Formats: sequence, C-alpha cells, structure tokens
Amino acid sequence: MKPKILLAFVLVACCWGESAMAKGSQLLQQCQETLLIFDGGTSKHPADAARCLGTINGTVDGLDIANSFYSDQVKKDLPPVICWPDEAVTKDQSVRIIVKYLREHPEKLHMGNSLLITLALVSAFPCGKG
Repeated sequence: MKPKILLAFVLVACCWGESAMAKGSQLLQQCQETLLIFDGGTSKHPADAARCLGTINGTVDGLDIANSFYSDQVKKDLPPVICWPDEAVTKDQSVRIIVKYLREHPEKLHMGNSLLITLALVSAFPCGKG
C-alpha cells in the first residue's frame, strides 16, 4: 500500500470522532495560551492550555494506535506517517511546531484539530516521498 493511501486512512481513523466545534482557530488560541505558560507568563485561560496539550497527546496516540492496528490487521509493516527524530520531541517543541503551522496556514483553520496537528507534524517530521 502506498504511503499516501496509508496517510489518508490514518487521518480518517484519527479524526473520525472529532467534534464539529473543534476547529483550528480554537486550537491556535488554546496553544498560544500554552506557549504563554511555557515562556514563563501567566495564562488567563489555563484550561485552554491544558486542552491544547490534551488534543496533541490524543492525536499522536491515535496516530500510533491506528498505524499499529492497521499493520496488525494486514500482517505486514507499514511505513510510519511521521518519522520522529532520534531524540524525543518535547511538548514545548510540539506546541511550537503546531502553532507555527497554524499561523502559516490560516486558510486551513476551518479544519478539525486532529487533522491540523497531524498535518503540522507530518510537515515537520516527513518520512520521505511515497
């Protein structure tokens, strides 16, 4: 199976149950609150900062689960969607990558959170051409 087809499958699996209200503009606002805290400031909306981190963690976990489950079902290894660097990516780095992506792609802010997080991480940590 081509990696592009796999990516489409994983994105659908990852984003299937996403709330209609969970859009990129809201994610951007929430993750900006997170960066404010990471940078030593005080957030007026700490629950938003927590939502940003929870959404990122849930999306990454969902991608890992979808890829693992699909690989197990077809009994072969599939190429990963995201090629993480050898050193662990910190929460701070992840949030900064996602905020940067959202700011650079305002035309996509109508899309769902999990899709946008996935697109940002794939853009930051590509696996090559497929």
